[in-house]
Amino acid sequence: MLPEKILKWNPAGSGSTASEPITRLSLQRAVNAITCNRRRFFTGGMLIAAVLFLVGISVAHADLGAPSTATVYGAQVIVVEDPEAEFIRQIGKPHDIDELARRMLEAIGAWSAYDTDVPLPMVKAVPLKQMQQRLCGGPCNIRAAYVPGEGLYFDAQMQPLSNRYHQSILFHELVHHVQVANGSHPGHGVCHRWGRREAEAYAMQNRYLFAIGQSRSVLNPGRICASARAESR
Repeated sequence: MLPEKILKWNPAGSGSTASEPITRLSLQRAVNAITCNRRRFFTGGMLIAAVLFLVGISVAHADLGAPSTATVYGAQVIVVEDPEAEFIRQIGKPHDIDELARRMLEAIGAWSAYDTDVPLPMVKAVPLKQMQQRLCGGPCNIRAAYVPGEGLYFDAQMQPLSNRYHQSILFHELVHHVQVANGSHPGHGVCHRWGRREAEAYAMQNRYLFAIGQSRSVLNPGRICASARAESR
């Protein structure tokens, strides 16, 4: 228990002679005031956090599209559609490689400013050694390549109709097809133009991988130059 008089308090400042004892009642009032202020501060902070959370939801809804509701285990939940995931659903499971390429061109058009109303390139599976011999003169790391004026070649062991990562490789090469058709990055030498196109194609491929829920990503090896005959992966 606190003593009735525990110290002297000088309300007029250190230069004044006026003083009065602080009693248990006055001390309790001070504690109550502090507690009340703390509660107000906590309540105000919670209100601010709630407002910011609601604003965040509104921004997310604005970015991702109109929300809908669904019943999950008997509870109503908000479902927000991701536009990029919608593009991937549109790609779906095509019956053949040409249909896959057409759907990928639509995704490229939606994710970039490029005009994708261009002729579909030839897309052909070839033996890996044959492709590497032609484009590299021997074994190298490529598994697919876009050759301007010819089309897109990919390793015959790849399964782009069922394997999403293999799809992303074709997607990368189709970006090169669209770049060439649109004459992207003009005003640069062959080497620098190729480098800029590669960086863009890698970024688009990673966006594709993210949209389909792949945890992996691809890194641009940053080669200084490449053959003018092919944009290869």
